[in-house]
Amino acid sequence: MNAKLLACIVVVVAIAHLAFFQILDQLRKFGQPRPAPPPEPTFSTTTFRYRNDQGKDVKVVQEFKISTQFADPEILKTLPPPPHAKQ
Repeated sequence: MNAKLLACIVVVVAIAHLAFFQILDQLRKFGQPRPAPPPEPTFSTTTFRYRNDQGKDVKVVQEFKISTQFADPEILKTLPPPPHAKQ
């Protein structure tokens, strides 16, 4: 048995194993629900560059906006008001 034939057999057996394990993994996932999509990002960034006549940056302003919503606004309307702080 020459080296090329042995290498071909090893490669075919490896590919067959990978295909078998891929099919087995798909069958295991068949009855499970799909995962939920990732949440939307709650931040955005903006960069403003002010340049002089030579094209060099004179000023760089970076703006970060973060928005967080802790609860649904409809649910917040049904909650009682918070207690008053004692002074």
